[in-house]
Amino acid sequence: MLLRALQTSPTAERLAAFVEVRHCRRRAAFDWKMHSIARLFSTEDEYKLLHLRALLSRARVGMRRRRLTPLEFVQLCDRDADGYVTRAELQSALRWLGFNVGPDIIIS
Repeated sequence: MLLRALQTSPTAERLAAFVEVRHCRRRAAFDWKMHSIARLFSTEDEYKLLHLRALLSRARVGMRRRRLTPLEFVQLCDRDADGYVTRAELQSALRWLGFNVGPDIIIS
């Protein structure tokens, strides 16, 4: 709801206003980058979040179709078994699930 209300203002303006208000507070400042509020300063509008939710939903359906748990899917993604899933590994696994994904879909 907050993102919907603020989507007409640029993310840089949102961040500047937040920092200004936060500077006036007396209590100890928390690292806002680690909290859900960080989305307000990195997401232009709610439609990007809706697109992401739709992709996640399709991924869950694809995993269910192949009878994979999320853990099994992640283990399948990690082809070199180093404990990390790279963008290329994730892109390859999503293609295997039936997605036609480009590098712009996969975020860090």
